[in-house]
Amino acid sequence: MDRQVKLPNFLIVGAAKSGTTSLYHYLKQHPNVFMPTYKEPQYFVAEKVKGRIYKSISSFVEYQSLFKGVCQEAVGEASVFYLYFHKEAIPKIQEILGDKVKIIIVLRNPVDRAFSAYRHVSRNSLKETLSFEEALLAEKGRLEREPNMTPMAMYKSMSMYNESIKAYQLAFE
Repeated sequence: MDRQVKLPNFLIVGAAKSGTTSLYHYLKQHPNVFMPTYKEPQYFVAEKVKGRIYKSISSFVEYQSLFKGVCQEAVGEASVFYLYFHKEAIPKIQEILGDKVKIIIVLRNPVDRAFSAYRHVSRNSLKETLSFEEALLAEKGRLEREPNMTPMAMYKSMSMYNESIKAYQLAFE
């Protein structure tokens, strides 16, 4: 690991369609905060999202390069799938960034978030062929049945925040 590179000391981990992009842009404007231009590198869940989203970073060298030359005290990044895939993300975050990294979780009314995600997936041609109601009924096992489906299509389960939040609370100060 290049010791000259200052890695994140805070992460915005989600939930998707809850205002994380707005928060990312607000923080990016602050002179004492560094947010990389590459939003949502999804580095800590790269294996889970591989082939399912249009971009992610899987190599540590590439992840480090997002923060090269950073001199700001607050250094962060925002990747919404860190919340949903908390079982995979948390151990990797602890390994690379430690357990003192600050975690920011942005939430939204679960029903509104789920429907917003459905509209996002449908609007962006991300392979959604079902109505919202059909997608909710078909959700169990959907990622296994549809290997290229975006995790964003897990409308209901991505809106069930309790387990993910508890896991982050237990893992980080």
